[in-house]
Amino acid sequence: MLPQKVTYATQNYQFPVTDRTDIREVVEPDFDILGKEDELYVDLSEVRSTDYLNEIKNQINLDEQDCLIKPVKVYPKILFSGYRGSGKTLEVRRLQKELNHSKGYITILVETESELEVSKFKPEDFFVFLVAKLVKRLLEDQIPFHSLALLDLQKEWLGEKEVAEELNNTNKDIAEVSAGIGGDFLGFFKLGTSLKGLFASESKTSTTIRQKIDRNKPELIQRFNLILMEIRESLRTNPKVAKDILFIFDGSEKIRFETYENLFINEAQLITNINLSIIVSVPIQTFFKVSHSNSLQFYDCKLLPMLKPTTETFLKMREILERRAIWTDVINPDALEAVIRYSGGSIRQMFKIMSVAIIGTRGKIMMEYFEEKVLYKLKNQMYESLTSEHKRILKNKEFIDENKKPNVADPNIWQLVDANILLKYNGTIDINPLIAEYFE
Repeated sequence: MLPQKVTYATQNYQFPVTDRTDIREVVEPDFDILGKEDELYVDLSEVRSTDYLNEIKNQINLDEQDCLIKPVKVYPKILFSGYRGSGKTLEVRRLQKELNHSKGYITILVETESELEVSKFKPEDFFVFLVAKLVKRLLEDQIPFHSLALLDLQKEWLGEKEVAEELNNTNKDIAEVSAGIGGDFLGFFKLGTSLKGLFASESKTSTTIRQKIDRNKPELIQRFNLILMEIRESLRTNPKVAKDILFIFDGSEKIRFETYENLFINEAQLITNINLSIIVSVPIQTFFKVSHSNSLQFYDCKLLPMLKPTTETFLKMREILERRAIWTDVINPDALEAVIRYSGGSIRQMFKIMSVAIIGTRGKIMMEYFEEKVLYKLKNQMYESLTSEHKRILKNKEFIDENKKPNVADPNIWQLVDANILLKYNGTIDINPLIAEYFE
């Protein structure tokens, strides 16, 4: 079983926090700012290229006010990735909120790690949750819709007697739930979070549905496209809602790479045949593998770069820290500056360094302590994680090609990028400043 990630509810804090225990918690690398984005979010567009964002909006036919010009005829499938600490998850969430309005899109965010059992997730489950999340969102927003194709799909998936009995025994509310719109019965697709538990085990229901999907995915996609056509017709006649749908999948890093490889590389053509605009946040190794494979023809790949260390970036990263906590009684100004400098433009690494520093001392963090204890520990940890092959690549600077451009075709270099040993910026790539001195 994968270890559970510890998160802290942002509503329990008044930012910027002053209590030392609170400060230690809010600088944890996995601290989730959901619910407090307006207080804690710092706009980094001034220090990071926004080309990727403009390209995404152009692909889905949005104007400068993020209003839908007209529904797209070719539905883009966008693989969005970023290096650890680049702020990818926060950018994805803000994109979903920004585009979700009556003149834009009905944007549906699937937070993979919290909504799916990632250790048990299989490629077939992608199609189930795609349909279920769409139905759930339409019902939550009280958007009237009617789809005979959707009812037929549910009937086929749940038609076997053993499946129906299992659902009635484990989900007693399913027989009592109706869509409430036109009398349609969509109990299965309204299970919501119960679907996570249902597909986490090898139940009769999950096994049957997965087998039916796996046997004929092309036909399933045709039927799903019919469902989408029927739903879009309902949207078209409703003046108060957006006229198209955008899916955004986030938090996929914990899903096994083999699963993503099967879904987004081996079966790429199936995904692209779905008449739906989809943005999928993928692990960096999936991004690189697609970028250097035949699957690239099916996707548009967008990469969120690191923040290149500059004076402007330094000030933005300092603002990120100062929005979370008051640092006067916690850390010496020189040490605070060093924390940001050694982050290399990685927000996650900045918090990691600060977290290690705070845990290691009960008094004020002075520069001498920071250099002797914190930097020494983090440098050793990072250097000792390297294989002899990784060290050779770094020493010979093989991560740069003859044109001094990033060379990420080698899987060994992917691993170095994924581990933040190499930090890729807009058009450049450098060794993490924590260990750069070892390879100068």
